[in-house]
Amino acid sequence: MAGISSINTHPSIDTLVSQFLAPDRRPIQELEQTKSDLKKKESVFNDLKTKLKEFNDKVEEFITISVNNKLKAKKADISNSKYFTVETTDEAKNGVNSIFIQNLASYDAAVSNRLEKEDVSVISPGSYQFSISIGSDEFTSISFNVEENDTNETVLNKIADAINNSGLKLNANIINDTTSSVRLSIKSEETGSENAINLKNEGDNDILNILGFLDTNGERKEASGTNGGFVILNQDDLNAKIKVDGIDIVSQSNRIENVIKGVIINLHSSQQDGETPLRLTISTDVDTVKKEIKEFIDKYNEIINYITEKSKIDIESNKRGYLAGEPTYSQLKFKLRWLISGPVEGVKEGNPSLLSEIGIKMNKDGTLKISDDEKLTEAIENNNEAVSDLFNLENGIGNRVNNLLESFVRTGGIVDTSKKMISQRIDNIDKRIDSIEQHLRIKEEDLRRKFINLQKTLSMLNSQQAIISKSMFNYMTPYSSQGYFY
Repeated sequence: MAGISSINTHPSIDTLVSQFLAPDRRPIQELEQTKSDLKKKESVFNDLKTKLKEFNDKVEEFITISVNNKLKAKKADISNSKYFTVETTDEAKNGVNSIFIQNLASYDAAVSNRLEKEDVSVISPGSYQFSISIGSDEFTSISFNVEENDTNETVLNKIADAINNSGLKLNANIINDTTSSVRLSIKSEETGSENAINLKNEGDNDILNILGFLDTNGERKEASGTNGGFVILNQDDLNAKIKVDGIDIVSQSNRIENVIKGVIINLHSSQQDGETPLRLTISTDVDTVKKEIKEFIDKYNEIINYITEKSKIDIESNKRGYLAGEPTYSQLKFKLRWLISGPVEGVKEGNPSLLSEIGIKMNKDGTLKISDDEKLTEAIENNNEAVSDLFNLENGIGNRVNNLLESFVRTGGIVDTSKKMISQRIDNIDKRIDSIEQHLRIKEEDLRRKFINLQKTLSMLNSQQAIISKSMFNYMTPYSSQGYFY
């Protein structure tokens, strides 16, 4: 007798449940695919915003009113950079200047006499005061005490600490000029005569004379060998002194500004009397300006190509780019083309008003290219102001593009709004998926329960079938042994 089939001879309960629920899961698969596509579209908007922001940042460099407008970049050629270097701004005028460096600005510095460090102090025990001022500032009193058996090193350390704690812009240090001797050094923190150190004894003591800083008249004395004094005796010699086109210039610092408009001169070394003046030539930095324009073109082209690529529709496969059907962004591409290729109003008479007039051409696909490099170079060299005007006038290309892109790249702007709408759609899909999954979990539990009950029923029937089969076998055995066959 054939046995009753067990559910165990067929696919497992998990497999059966999965097969029964497969049709119900198809909507989830479709929603997951839609969600995946939306995430890819969201990524496209992220990339586009980054490209728009980078392009807008470049445009803002062109329209800045600071002294670092890169479209007006200048460069300096120096006959010998050993003596000085320069920094230029866009205010610098092209031309040639002669520079002769007579003297560099210095920090005022004074040193004490050389003293044997372990000897008992040359200053007798007691309380002392002296005064220090910087330039024309008021004097500040410096106090210290000398104890019995204090060494020269100990006392000089006390004086150095008192000076350093005074709040004055001075640095006092102990210098071990030999293994057994010591000196006190006082140095200003800034250069020039306006930061010169002034020292004055107070009361009846003459400790500044004892230490070697002042002469018997209380005046600055010049340091020499092991004798104390000031490294530079004349305070005027602390200033930088140069001649620019034969005109004497005095500066408190080795960084000289506002002598040549748009030029900062950094002094490094002085010249000897009779040497030939150095030559400084200011000219337009053609390479830098061209590099900036090339970066402008590259970033613009990147946006045009990106929008074009992401807006394609493949008729054969029916695949649509993630920006296809997004009129806001196709219009952005055409607006950019129009703003960049259109004439600039307000340029000086005779100056170019179109990019094409300085060798930059717009291709049929809306991208830009430098079609005449020689023409662009000539325009920058001969009339760089006219080139920069194309971008930074009120109606210039830079301001027009900046006004357009600002609404796209700002936080909460057009691109962020597009991304927010996608995010909301993804959230709605997640909610629908959760709802379907909840329904499927209930259905799955019901199916499992039914299959388990069915399995129990089949198991019981199989047991009953086995009992019946055994009974029939026992009943038939006696007859078969007597030769009766049925």
